[in-house]
Amino acid sequence: MVILIFFAVMISQLAFAQEQPQLKIAVWDLKLDLSLANASAPDDQEVVKRASDRLRAEINKKVHYALIDPTQVDQVLESLKVQGSGCRSYECILEAGRILKADRVLVGKIVKISTLISIVSAQMVDVKSGKILKEEIFELKGNFPDIIPWGMPALSRRITEEPDDRFPLSLQ
Repeated sequence: MVILIFFAVMISQLAFAQEQPQLKIAVWDLKLDLSLANASAPDDQEVVKRASDRLRAEINKKVHYALIDPTQVDQVLESLKVQGSGCRSYECILEAGRILKADRVLVGKIVKISTLISIVSAQMVDVKSGKILKEEIFELKGNFPDIIPWGMPALSRRITEEPDDRFPLSLQ
């Protein structure tokens, strides 16, 4: 009997999750910032490209988001006469988001401090309102390529969390 109730609850939760509309999200390639780096390697840009792909894959697993094809994002950026991840101005981000019919745009960067320390930051922008919904920044310690298996799942989890009204930010 307990097993039947458990399965009924699980099925109803799955049905509820599937009924909620998905938000279309465009994810820009992460930008590599070497301005503070005490050392850089020839493959740093490739690591950041793979990190961008991993971030997209992690967000694509989220039930509430529908990932816009990265090739479509690149085409729009190219049509705006902007190369790859160069569309970083607020106006460009919103314009590209509108063209893509995105609900959200995710932009971010990785600041390499040294071969063992990196700063990962990202902003989730609501295209319709133009507001920054969430901003995340955290430090990663470890070999630079570790941003892929450790940093991108963490960033995906943190940046896609929706505010939870059950837990107020202040206890007034």
